[in-house]
Amino acid sequence: MLLLKKAQEENEKDEDSGLCIPEEITRREDQIAKILQAKHIIEERAKERYENKKVEYDRKIKKRKLKEKKTGKKTRRRIPQEPREEPNDKKELIKTVDSIPNEVGIPENGCADTSYLSETNIDELIVRG
Repeated sequence: MLLLKKAQEENEKDEDSGLCIPEEITRREDQIAKILQAKHIIEERAKERYENKKVEYDRKIKKRKLKEKKTGKKTRRRIPQEPREEPNDKKELIKTVDSIPNEVGIPENGCADTSYLSETNIDELIVRG
C-alpha cells in the first residue's frame, strides 16, 4: 500500500520525473508473467525430450536383457546411460530467441549464460544477423 500511495503522490506532482510508478509496476508484472511462461515452455520441452529418451533407453535395456537371457552371457558393450530429466540449456537458446514476440522487435545484442553457448548456437545466431 505504501508503494501505491507513493505512486499516487508522484503522479500528482507537477514535475515530470519520467517515471510513472503504476505503469512501471504493470510492466514488471507483465515481465514476470512472460518469464514464468517461458520457464513453463522450457520445462515442457525438457519433459517431452526426457520421455522420448526414456522410451528409447527402456527399449535398449529390454533388448540387452533378452540377449543376455538368450545367450546366457553378459553383454560386453557399454551399458546405456539412463536419461536425465533436467533441461539442456544448449538446446534452448535458439528456441528462446525465436520466442521473442514481434512487438519487442529483433534484439541488436544479448547476453547468455555460458551453459547456453555452444558453437552451434553461436553459428546460428551469426547466420541470423
